[in-house]
Amino acid sequence: MAENETLDLADGRNSGWARLGRLIASGVEPVRAGEVAGACLLHLSKRLLKMDSKWGCQQFPVKDLLEAVRSSDRKRVSAVLARCEGHEYAQLLAECRPADDSMQVAKEFLHRILDRFGDQYELHQTGEGRFSDFDSFAKFREEMQAAAAPEIDRIAAQIANNPDGPPRSAPKAKAKREAEHSAILRESLLKVGGTP
Repeated sequence: MAENETLDLADGRNSGWARLGRLIASGVEPVRAGEVAGACLLHLSKRLLKMDSKWGCQQFPVKDLLEAVRSSDRKRVSAVLARCEGHEYAQLLAECRPADDSMQVAKEFLHRILDRFGDQYELHQTGEGRFSDFDSFAKFREEMQAAAAPEIDRIAAQIANNPDGPPRSAPKAKAKREAEHSAILRESLLKVGGTP
């Protein structure tokens, strides 16, 4: 089994989630926070679902666990979970409710991940600075989750359709990245060459 990921903001592998926490503290709007949360979920999903070259497997048997949860066979869920060696994300997936299809389970799983990191942001940021109380953070969190929902749906569909491989970036996001890269390149060439 590959090395376990954790749901802890202090874990260095969760630098994107830590960055989101800093953005929230700095006053970012909930919609932008939701976009960043979606990107964090995509990156995390890619890490969880890719084959580890050292171990020759995914971090945990996502396909088996997803199907076991979907089927509502708790004995099967327990048997698959026993193979996961205490993996926090596997435990989180195992806690999802049974559903008619794997996409619903994957969607709940992604929402649970966002909730766990949201709980940590709430503890660190409520009562000081931007959020004076839990209600003000709860409102922000609800808007952030709504903004992340389309990306969560897209990633969940990919996980459900291909739990053996990592999800891909949205084509629009890729095109947008390429356009931004080209703009940066043009900008840097202007500064170096002095002419367009």
